[in-house]
Amino acid sequence: MSRYLWRDEYAMGDAEVDAQHRKLFALLDQLYEAVCVGEGQDAVGGVLEELLAYTREHFHQEEVVMREIQYPGLEQHQREHEKLMAEVRHQLETFRRGERIVSIELLEFMNNWLGNHILKSDRLVSDFISGRG
Repeated sequence: MSRYLWRDEYAMGDAEVDAQHRKLFALLDQLYEAVCVGEGQDAVGGVLEELLAYTREHFHQEEVVMREIQYPGLEQHQREHEKLMAEVRHQLETFRRGERIVSIELLEFMNNWLGNHILKSDRLVSDFISGRG
């Protein structure tokens, strides 16, 4: 029943970064499966919290690398991270209060955001590191 899968075009050529991105898609897919099979609020909320925590850690690690290499687009990249994190935190809070369910629309938003972010913003960082940017 997988829906949100890693695609080869997302590869940055860095084994650690690619593994982290794969895990983000795996967690998103795990959340999709939990929603589709009708797991309870605690199970769905737990996966959403795990996705949020792992995303936060991944973004932190990316930003550390960008600082180390003095990436000129760091501030814009951080704003993109902060915007997504704020949206996911908001969704989690409203879910936990029982005001909202985790919907396919939210999952599609996160999947599209993640794929676009990797293909555009993360690719710029990768190109900068390799001297192509």
